[in-house]
Amino acid sequence: MFFKRNGSTSETCQMFNILEKSKIWPSLWTSEQATEFQTKNSWFACKDGKLGCSVCIKAKHAIQFEKSNSDGKVRISPEWVDYEIIAAESNRKNQLASLRTKIKQHSESKSHIIAESIMNKGEEKVLDKMFEHASEKVMETNVRLFNTVYCIAKNHRPFLQFEELVDLQQING
Repeated sequence: MFFKRNGSTSETCQMFNILEKSKIWPSLWTSEQATEFQTKNSWFACKDGKLGCSVCIKAKHAIQFEKSNSDGKVRISPEWVDYEIIAAESNRKNQLASLRTKIKQHSESKSHIIAESIMNKGEEKVLDKMFEHASEKVMETNVRLFNTVYCIAKNHRPFLQFEELVDLQQING
């Protein structure tokens, strides 16, 4: 609850929002800069004024990343996973440039690109598609088998011919 003291409630809300932003985003950023970086980079995350990467955090323990990185040449940066990216340099202008450079380098890094592709594949519901495809093949096979059984029964043939006919179907494709 906000108390009205020397100002309107909306001013108090704005001050609260600014204070909340300052806890999350680096203190040298304005709220416009923070919003701009967030809209340009959906993977972007901040915690206690330090930068991190939400995509790399999610992909760090993903089995797909471990499989795609079997040679061990690509590693996810622990600095981006643990929210340890801060501005270097002494003055504000150089600090902003430093953060922009770090963000750009990370977004173009091989590990980040692999992590993004893994997360995108996860959203595509690959397993659902795989099961649909597998069930289609099983259905086709079952239809052929039932048609063979139906033909045997309709023509009053002995069921012993079923295995021979299935073998014949496999040979013929």
